[in-house]
Amino acid sequence: MKFERNQRYSSIAIYSFLVISASIVFYLVVSKLNGVMSHLKVFTMIFTPITIGIVMAYLFNFILVLIEDKILGKFSIKKNFRRFLGLFLTYLTVVILFSLFLKFIFPQLVSSLVGLVNDIPMHVRDIGNILNDMSEKFNFDEEINKFEQLSTDPELYKEWAIEFFDGETNLREDMKEETISQIYEGKTLTEEMVFDIVTDIEDWMDLEEELEKIPYRFDF
Repeated sequence: MKFERNQRYSSIAIYSFLVISASIVFYLVVSKLNGVMSHLKVFTMIFTPITIGIVMAYLFNFILVLIEDKILGKFSIKKNFRRFLGLFLTYLTVVILFSLFLKFIFPQLVSSLVGLVNDIPMHVRDIGNILNDMSEKFNFDEEINKFEQLSTDPELYKEWAIEFFDGETNLREDMKEETISQIYEGKTLTEEMVFDIVTDIEDWMDLEEELEKIPYRFDF
């Protein structure tokens, strides 16, 4: 019997294997995170000098090639001596650039960082003042206290609701405070309790849907 390879199922099998393998590796890394981090620190300590050396070699080689081709290439100099002279001029250029950096750029950088650090308390104070101004502007504390009172004082809620809705709803002006208290206590809402608060319900199904979303128990 000749075996026929199915490319589609082979791809699915490979993807499944990769996903499972990645999941296992992720679980092992998370479960042994401290050990992984310690190994990463050792790896970083070992390869940091190597990385710095590679970067420096790349930069130095760029300067060396530039000096040899653009400057020394114009003169009839032997190859070995040209390489020696090119290396000397490369290191001299690096030393000069590094000295200029330390003399002019580094002090400005340090000054900027020190100024930024010294300004942090001022920025924090400014942010605090802005937040305080916003709090006073919007009266957060007052609104929170008012909400707490509305959710615990039936009489206050009755006065607020009548003033807030101002005849735009079927809210009863003589709604029973006892019913409001029962709702605060989470008692099952009945048809009688509903009519203690409003004069009419246009759509009972809509009311039931809203109560189920809250959710709140009802029996009507």
